[in-house]
Amino acid sequence: MGMAAKRLGLSKPTVSKHLKEGRIAGEKMSDGSYRITAGELTRFEREYKRPVAGKRQGEGPKDKRDQVGVLTAENAALQRQKDALEAQLSSIEGLHDRERAFMEKQIADGAERLREVTRDRDQLRRDLDRAQERADKLQADLSDIARGMIERGQVPWWQRVIGVKR
Repeated sequence: MGMAAKRLGLSKPTVSKHLKEGRIAGEKMSDGSYRITAGELTRFEREYKRPVAGKRQGEGPKDKRDQVGVLTAENAALQRQKDALEAQLSSIEGLHDRERAFMEKQIADGAERLREVTRDRDQLRRDLDRAQERADKLQADLSDIARGMIERGQVPWWQRVIGVKR
């Protein structure tokens, strides 16, 4: 409640009174304190008409000193609103910076993973090409052996197994 009072520029008893009267919505915690959202404080700030010292609410100033007092009070209220908005903006900017850093790290990690996967894929292609070259060489060697055996009048063993006769 103290933080809310400070933001609104009101005393704690005044904030407590507004909470109890329902002008400010807040959740009562188990320890007796209240939780008030930033949005609720912003709503109340916009709607709350601060009474001028020594005047009833709604009664206008009667002379220049009263007008100066009203303007000073309004100026102070506007300054508090400005300070609250600047604090909110600073908080949002901090959150934005943290999220940006997180996303940049995610992108960098993803790019590194993509490079790793690309290297692995390229290595597998090279390995496959070498294996295909070896298979082609073995096939050529086998054909040469079979041709030599046939020229000598022999039937290669694998042809005998599958039943090919000379």
